[in-house]
Amino acid sequence: MFYPLLAIGIFLATHIVLAENPVRGVLVRAMGERPFAWSYGAIAVLQLIWVGQAIEAAPVVRYWEPPAWTTAIPLLLMPLALVFLVCGFTQNNPTASLASGRLARREVTGILAVTRNPVMWGLGLWSLAHLAVVAEVAEALRYAAFAGLALLFLPRIEAKQRAKWGEAAWADFTARSSNVPFVAMAQGCARLNWREIGGVRLAAAAALYVAIVLWLHPKIAGVPAW
Repeated sequence: MFYPLLAIGIFLATHIVLAENPVRGVLVRAMGERPFAWSYGAIAVLQLIWVGQAIEAAPVVRYWEPPAWTTAIPLLLMPLALVFLVCGFTQNNPTASLASGRLARREVTGILAVTRNPVMWGLGLWSLAHLAVVAEVAEALRYAAFAGLALLFLPRIEAKQRAKWGEAAWADFTARSSNVPFVAMAQGCARLNWREIGGVRLAAAAALYVAIVLWLHPKIAGVPAW
């Protein structure tokens, strides 16, 4: 089990170190904001591949037998997770690496009416949904690490954005939005307009879901999604 723990540990450490000063500040000044963001993304992809290989090589240690009904959890949560991810990668938001301070002076539109951190919640829901159905220790470690990285570090991500934007701008933005999905809508602080999200984004998320369930999941995970 040492190999997957090593891969997951380096994955987490790399993300935390590269996201924090002084390392991030030094690299951004040396490379520029956009090249750093692209390099950060490339490193993340390579490490995800490494983690996957480490999980495949790990000994099979089952710690429980998931009831059959648990397979419904990812099937029900993944559509929402994919909408968050598609919208988060195509709409400016505080979690985005190149998020602009101008975001604080705009209306809370599109997916931001649901959550101001759509990418992190998309990754978090994806991880938690799969954590509910995996039965092997190595797989559980992977999804627990991903969920922790996505959701437990959100307060730190928001603290950095608050420092970047300024207290007044951030307070104004957070008064009109919420971190936890749907809370701002329930409180009447935000209103979801499906037209602002856009049919193209919704269609892309639906197409991804169908492709994953019918084709990609068996090829990537080795088991049918259902």
